[in-house]
Amino acid sequence: MKFKIFLFCFSFFSILTYSEEIKYKGDNIKVFLDEEGEIEKIEMEGNVVIIYKDITIKANKAVFNRKDNFIECENNVEVLYGSDRFYAEKAIYNLQEEKGIIYKAKFKFDSFYGESEKIERDGDLFKLEKSYITTCELEKPHYRFQTGKIEYWKKKEYLRLEKVKIVFGENFNVFYLPVFSLDLEMKKPFFIPSFEYKTRTGGSLIFSFSHKLSENKNYIMSERMLIGEKGIGAGFEIISDKKNIDFDSFLLKKYDEGFLTGFYFEMKRNFKNSDLLIDWKWMDNNEFFIDFFRDKYLQKSKMFNYFSFIEYLDKGILGLTIRENANEDTLKIEKIPEIRYFLPYINLLDTPFFLTYDFRFTNFYKESENYLRILNKIDLIYKKDFPYFTIKPYISFSSLNYPDFNLYKFNFIGEEGINFSTNLYSKFQNVIFTPSISFFNRQTKHNPENLIQFDEFEEKKSGNFFTSSLFWNINSFNGINGNLKIENEYNFDNRRFENIFLKYELYFKNFKIEGENEWKLENNESVYEFGFNTVSYEKEKYKFSVGTRMDRESDIYGLETWYQQSLKNDWNYRIGVFYDFNSGNLLTQTYEIWKKIHCLVIDFRFTRDVENKSFYIFIVPSVFFENNWQRRFEKWK
Repeated sequence: MKFKIFLFCFSFFSILTYSEEIKYKGDNIKVFLDEEGEIEKIEMEGNVVIIYKDITIKANKAVFNRKDNFIECENNVEVLYGSDRFYAEKAIYNLQEEKGIIYKAKFKFDSFYGESEKIERDGDLFKLEKSYITTCELEKPHYRFQTGKIEYWKKKEYLRLEKVKIVFGENFNVFYLPVFSLDLEMKKPFFIPSFEYKTRTGGSLIFSFSHKLSENKNYIMSERMLIGEKGIGAGFEIISDKKNIDFDSFLLKKYDEGFLTGFYFEMKRNFKNSDLLIDWKWMDNNEFFIDFFRDKYLQKSKMFNYFSFIEYLDKGILGLTIRENANEDTLKIEKIPEIRYFLPYINLLDTPFFLTYDFRFTNFYKESENYLRILNKIDLIYKKDFPYFTIKPYISFSSLNYPDFNLYKFNFIGEEGINFSTNLYSKFQNVIFTPSISFFNRQTKHNPENLIQFDEFEEKKSGNFFTSSLFWNINSFNGINGNLKIENEYNFDNRRFENIFLKYELYFKNFKIEGENEWKLENNESVYEFGFNTVSYEKEKYKFSVGTRMDRESDIYGLETWYQQSLKNDWNYRIGVFYDFNSGNLLTQTYEIWKKIHCLVIDFRFTRDVENKSFYIFIVPSVFFENNWQRRFEKWK
């Protein structure tokens, strides 16, 4: 015999099933019991709410069949799954297996909106049939991706679309793609149509697409296709923030000439016992680099190509380095290759004595000439800790062998000295001060004037020296945070500072000040060797930055500044220039204005350099719009 119970409730009831609690309520509830008095079925009607784990279901009518754990809902169904929302006519859901089907649904997940004839859930996977998806929340969106099938992995933040039509307005079909995928975590624009005009290349229409390679891979692939007045081209880029990989390439076929190609590759990987770093580019010419890899050009021009592999052994570190000039005339000293074995700070038989050993075999190229150098360096250090400071007397021996030199084939560098270091902490001022000072004598067989200069080892000279290293770590001292480091070397014999290094990064209120600078003594004069200094300000609608960029080896000596402001009605503009002190000219000028038009952003950019002018316009969904200033020569050595 079965029983029926009528309930009129205004608060939640609950039932325990499969060790999980189901909460439910409704204006009218009917509970059906089996012959043993167990709940068999629950019928709910009017303002129905069902809560199970992280799922909430709302409807006008629902039936819960406890035997097979199915819930059937209809009439104004709303399903809430985390931050995702689904609105439908009907829904069937299996609570235990986390499977369900939603019919004729509208949905919102992440930054996307859409509609679907049928949505089927199986755990973390949602399958949508005969759907469209967009970032526009309007009933009639400004644009949409019309698809035959969508697969959405919620936890992986991954979307895969099949049989895709890109539609603007109601029926204007722009493009068709057989398969397309999106990575919601990286927020990469999935489709960017743009037009640009450049003095060298003329007008061009460009289509760019970005998609994730698969749901289990952390790689984003972007393709760009160019149709222009003077040629056609195509290229692709593969990016992985988690894997620290960026590969970008482009091929251009000029109508009246042959092919032009170029690529850029950067990878930083940390393995179990090794590290790999690649920062490499190859371009047919510099104009091609500027025209088709502009953002990379701003950061990477006048920079070495670099390859480094380091293996961490049981005892010591083995490394291979290649440094190549990337066809940059200003970069004179290449290493092709350098092999290095380094034995760090090894304790000798549980005594206060420590040993370091450094071996380098380097094949240098300088001004088309080839030179070999074999370096051996040994340091013996005695370390003694006291309550407030540490002393480290040491001796150091370096031998440098130059097999290709007719004269000065061997150079010897001997050094003995003592180092004092300590940590000072002020609780009141929240400042950690770490000073370190050294006094030492150095003797070299040959003076730097008699050697071909490759790096710091050829610059070392005989004499008595004093070095200091001062480091401040500042935490909320009068509203200032950051760090400051100063290193210098003083020569007692000529009473001059020969090397000075300054690095800092400070934050206070809306300001950020950062820099890295190096001075060296050359021909008895202090020479500014390298400098990167920037002052940035950001507050509400305003952004401003100004900074010096200097590298004597790469012949860079200039000032970069830009200003950005947000105006009313979603208008924004930015102006940026790079002034070269050597030529007295503005090397680049950039003027940009963009506006958000509901779900889209339209961007206009005009750029001018010494030989070229360009105009660029593109449209992108506002949720994927990023407009960061690319600082010139930001990555140095």
